[in-house]
Amino acid sequence: MKVLIIDCFHWLGFHLTTKYLDEGFSVTGVDTLMEPRREFLCDFVGRNANFILQEDLKKLNEPSSFSLMYSFSESTQFLSHKQQKGKRIRIFEKESRLVFEDDTSFQGKTIFAPHVIGPWMEQSEFARKSTFDNVLYVEDFVNWLFQEKWNDLDNTFIDLRKDMDQKTMNTSIPSEQAIQKVQEHIDKFTAYYRL
Repeated sequence: MKVLIIDCFHWLGFHLTTKYLDEGFSVTGVDTLMEPRREFLCDFVGRNANFILQEDLKKLNEPSSFSLMYSFSESTQFLSHKQQKGKRIRIFEKESRLVFEDDTSFQGKTIFAPHVIGPWMEQSEFARKSTFDNVLYVEDFVNWLFQEKWNDLDNTFIDLRKDMDQKTMNTSIPSEQAIQKVQEHIDKFTAYYRL
């Protein structure tokens, strides 16, 4: 199965990319390497034989060959294109993305992520999210995305900030441990966070 991940070096996109690669899937990632942090993350997956980096979304050779297509990008034009036969999932992390609820051109699932924290995220976002009681570690969120079957892909919105208890979201570590784990990562990779 081929998977497309748009904005694959967004911190959440990177975790989803590595999850699919670790599970043996072929992943085409769309992103640019114009930012040092994105180039840094590319070094972790760039040599994987199952990974193809495409820096220009318009240059994909076989746009309809993907079984699953995820987007962390604000632009959903590619995912809205009629030639795309695979299942489409777009994921928004910020509250301001609620304006997309009126977007009727998108054919797929829209997910508003809960307060997810994890390695490689922006420090300012980590500081903000770590003040919440119900933060979710990135591995738990990515595992949920990976395990979902996405059979029912009507144009619906899942707001996991409100409906997380209704979904089968397993948490492997409590919020306090997740916060500590991310802080340890920030301390370990200070050069990355300074980029």
